[in-house]
Amino acid sequence: MENENRAIWAAPGPLTELTADAALPEPLPEKLPDLCELVQGLLLNIFWMEELEDDFEEERLEDVDLRSASQILARIRELDQQHLQIPRPAEKRVISNARGYALLLTSLLRRQGVPARLRCGFSAYFKPGLYIDHWVAEIWAAEKGRWVLVDAQLDEEQRENFRIGFSPFDVPRNMFLLAGEAWQLCIEDEVDPDLFGLYEYSGMWFIRGSLIRDFLALRKIELLPWDSFGLIAKEEELLTEEDLDLLDTLTEITSDASVSPQELRAVYEAHPSLQPPEEWGGF
Repeated sequence: MENENRAIWAAPGPLTELTADAALPEPLPEKLPDLCELVQGLLLNIFWMEELEDDFEEERLEDVDLRSASQILARIRELDQQHLQIPRPAEKRVISNARGYALLLTSLLRRQGVPARLRCGFSAYFKPGLYIDHWVAEIWAAEKGRWVLVDAQLDEEQRENFRIGFSPFDVPRNMFLLAGEAWQLCIEDEVDPDLFGLYEYSGMWFIRGSLIRDFLALRKIELLPWDSFGLIAKEEELLTEEDLDLLDTLTEITSDASVSPQELRAVYEAHPSLQPPEEWGGF
């Protein structure tokens, strides 16, 4: 049964399916480090742009709103027609964020039949003492017999700048907390929720949004980090006991690496507050 469940994540979803518009060439690398290097040569994290001297046109910043991997690859083609394995200079890369890196890597892995999925949570390796909003890919490593976390944006320069002492292809679980794990820690008053977030945005409301996005990512609905609707958008003082029970359920199932797609679907279909607007991707 677990093999059948993993097969679900080896197939593309609405946002990770690589359509003809993506113009994906052959061959592409199969080894994970090479795929990550490819992704790093195509994307530019919007949060690192302030370190560059290049001036970007304002409309280029809209690239960060691209929802699907096919849209990202099509945009890459608009900027530069070279083979995808040729790294682009900064001005020719698509402006994205951690979610974009994880999405593109997951799409390429699923194209090769490798079980992979996005995870939303908090990194402990960017700023000591803080848990920074972040996305990574979670990949089934057959040779290890377990799921591993992979940070596709941690290139050599970033590993040096942030003094990363672990492999980005198997991020330790204590260095990246799934959103459900963060929720549980804060509910039990073990960690201050204000340590979780991004810039001035932090707290339980932020963790709640990440928890729901992580749940949806397991459903192959990889939202943009700022998408807000339903239970994500609900004011904290308006949360009901039913809402809190649902969040506890999401915490439990997203923390279970062997959770079945059937269980995820049942929870999703039973709660309209978890269902994003259809126009966002036809889920």
